Amino acid sequence: IESNDAEIKNIKFTIEQVEKELIAQQKVYDEAVNMFSSVDGVLYDKQGKELLHYPRSKKDTEFVIPDGVEIIKKSALASSKWLESVVIPPTVRELEEAAFARSSVRNVKFSEGLEKIRRVAFVGCQIGILELPESLKILGDEAFGENYRLRTVTIPAGVEDVYRSFYGCSNLEEIIFMNRENPDADYKEALRYCRELTVYVPDDTKHEYEFVCSSFASRDSVK
Repeated sequence: IESNDAEIKNIKFTIEQVEKELIAQQKVYDEAVNMFSSVDGVLYDKQGKELLHYPRSKKDTEFVIPDGVEIIKKSALASSKWLESVVIPPTVRELEEAAFARSSVRNVKFSEGLEKIRRVAFVGCQIGILELPESLKILGDEAFGENYRLRTVTIPAGVEDVYRSFYGCSNLEEIIFMNRENPDADYKEALRYCRELTVYVPDDTKHEYEFVCSSFASRDSVK
């Protein structure tokens, strides 16, 4: 009888522990429901303003980011295996560090409204032609580094910082600077390890750009 009583006590204790764990798990689940939302497997904050995570194994080749998203969070779409084309809506203001890093993205359609592309946001992707929005102000360190398919890019006039943004884009052939003010010396680092390329600049800034671009283009290549 004493043995049976001990077994019953052990069973009751086990049941109580399981109940506590289930309650704790339910609490975590309830908190998650209140903090996050999910659409087609893609994770957002509850308000839908931050894109938090895109599943690496999701097999869709195209992704249209929903209107209302304002920030693509750090590493949110990094290393996506199948994703090739992305459409970024006008509501997105910032792409955080490594947002698309080492993914299979080839085509990105940016919209006016984007202001910041942080460091290594698209490093190691497969982008061939880059059309950046005029609203852009900041291009982070190696933002588009090691995009070996990249052939041509236009830098909008409002970009304030391009330090090492295209580091290692060894097949880049053409770059167009729209800034009419004196170019920043950091442009030298922005294109380090790019092969000699053709640089197009506003007419009245050619002399300044010839000096700044001397590390990656000959004087005759500045148009």
